[in-house]
Amino acid sequence: MNRTVLTLSILFLLPGGLTFAGNIAEETVVYGSVRGVQVKGFLAKPEGSGPFPALILIHEWWGLNEHIHDNARAFAREGYVALSVDLYKGQSTKDSKVARQLAGGVNSNMEQAFDNLEAAVSFLKARSDVSPDRLASVGWCFGGGGPIRWPRTTWVCGPR
Repeated sequence: MNRTVLTLSILFLLPGGLTFAGNIAEETVVYGSVRGVQVKGFLAKPEGSGPFPALILIHEWWGLNEHIHDNARAFAREGYVALSVDLYKGQSTKDSKVARQLAGGVNSNMEQAFDNLEAAVSFLKARSDVSPDRLASVGWCFGGGGPIRWPRTTWVCGPR
């Protein structure tokens, strides 16, 4: 299988260098189902109908928490539809031992994590306020390795 890893500049995706300083909308969304279980995430988007470029935000090893929500809001203020995925099935922590266990659970079943991320891609591409050819992902700490290890990154380039 030919695997392509792409590194995208966020600035490349920004529509015409335009900065959105207006209001944003935010909500918890169900963005798909993985192995029969609904996956929920946090969505923030700029005002307007778009279409806007979109980002998939992959949380750090603490889980999907307020810090990641704040990052989604910041990206929305810059003109992106930002979907923060949840790879920990609703769990988050401030305890490093628990975080290590949660991250280990994901790392031991990367296929399920990739299915989760693919669900996020499908969810965003189906939205009328998203420009489906302007998708990227960004992550922090544990989540920073996701875009690099994600073997299905060819979704950025087109069909597999």
